[in-house]
Amino acid sequence: MDLLIWIGLFWITALHRTEAADSEVTCGSAIKLLNSRYDVRLSSPDATYGSGSGQRTVTGNPNQLESGANWQVKGNATSFCPRGRSVSCGQVIRLENLGTGKNLHSHNYRSPLSGGLEVSIYGQDGVGDTGDHWQVMCNTEFWLQEQKVMFRHVDTKTYLEATGHEYSDPHVERHVEIAGTLTTGPRSMWRTAEGVFIKPGDPPIPAAHQPNIHTEL
Repeated sequence: MDLLIWIGLFWITALHRTEAADSEVTCGSAIKLLNSRYDVRLSSPDATYGSGSGQRTVTGNPNQLESGANWQVKGNATSFCPRGRSVSCGQVIRLENLGTGKNLHSHNYRSPLSGGLEVSIYGQDGVGDTGDHWQVMCNTEFWLQEQKVMFRHVDTKTYLEATGHEYSDPHVERHVEIAGTLTTGPRSMWRTAEGVFIKPGDPPIPAAHQPNIHTEL
């Protein structure tokens, strides 16, 4: 009888863990990130900074269906994260823009509107440098889908923030500036609004299915 009870408890525990894993963000997943203060998604439009690094811009885009807002979750350059593995709070990751193969990046150049630190995309075919490393800041064991989290840039110790300053350039009109800042609050909080969440053993996301991720997926 004791053995049967133990087996029953084992399967209950395993079931609970499986259910929890279904709500966790995993490496290999393709996601869109929605800012908690402004109704914009983290995006990289087809535009470059006219000052600073001259790299491709990252903005907060009000268009939900913008293909430049799709990001793949990866391990950092020195720590591989297998597809389907849950991302722990405190883990250092990279976010690769699926439309360009470049990683979410920051450095010490000043952002054009707020004077924070510029956020761009950088690298080629998913390979960049330590400026692509972001620490997931949350208060649970794992990063949960739709949970509000912050992203702390490892090199500069700043947080990924939607500053609220809007661009007037026609290419990025109504887009909100994204910058690295030392402050925390709703403007530096993000959640997964849409995504394709990978589980262990799932096949890679076909390239044809990557550009437009909708809420029903």
